Amino acid sequence: EQGTTITEVNLTLVDRVVVTCALLCVLMWLWLIIAFAVELFTSSQVLTITQASVILVSTSPAVFYFQHRTTA
Repeated sequence: EQGTTITEVNLTLVDRVVVTCALLCVLMWLWLIIAFAVELFTSSQVLTITQASVILVSTSPAVFYFQHRTTA
C-alpha cells in the first residue's frame, strides 16, 4: 500500500507541475496576443516572431505530455 501511495503522490506532483506549465503557457499566449496588438501600432515584427518561437518551444513538451497521457 505504501508503494501505491508513493506513486499517487508522484502523480499528483507531476499533475501540479503540468497545471503550472499550462497556466504559464496560457499567460504566454495572452502575452503573444498583446504583442500582436502592440505590433499593429509599432509595426515591430521581430519582437513578435521571437516571442512566438519561444512560446512554441515551451508549449511543445506540455502538448507531448498530454498526448502521451491520453494514449496511455
